[in-house]
Amino acid sequence: MPGIKVVVPSNPYDAKGLMHAALQDPDPVMFFHYAAINSISSDVPDEDYVVPIGEAAIRQEGKDLTLVGYGPAAIEIGKANAGLKQANISAEIIDPRSIKPMPIEAIVKSVKKTGKLLVIDHGHETCGTASEVIARVAMAVPGCKVGRLTFPDAPPPGAREMIAWMTPDAPKIVEASRKMVA
Repeated sequence: MPGIKVVVPSNPYDAKGLMHAALQDPDPVMFFHYAAINSISSDVPDEDYVVPIGEAAIRQEGKDLTLVGYGPAAIEIGKANAGLKQANISAEIIDPRSIKPMPIEAIVKSVKKTGKLLVIDHGHETCGTASEVIARVAMAVPGCKVGRLTFPDAPPPGAREMIAWMTPDAPKIVEASRKMVA
């Protein structure tokens, strides 16, 4: 919806900083807190600070492939990092932290360097955030190789094992990354 900002932190530090930014913002801000970040350990200062809305975090520099994921997908990308290194894949990892406004400039800059983009999204494939990121990058970086790893276009089943099987996780990210750089 026009006029509404959307933030999705992937760790406690960003959650506190984005919450302070949301409270100070004159526009409405939707704040998505996924339970997956509750198990993440990070230093969070006691004093107030702001993580700017619309500013991506470059979690790791790389040259072979750009990986983009927010919220729980960013956590899974972090878990996949060891497998990526074992596969000799130098991945640039970007956590947008905000879906709207989307920090597309940081993503485009990275894809211009790597030539490849893989977006990981725990949302559905069709008309999801991954599709929007890919569309914007494809317009800005013609000829780049793009891919997405998302939850399939199916209703989530009742069994946790099936949900886990359908959700993009670290092993799936490593496998998709291998295919991208092959």
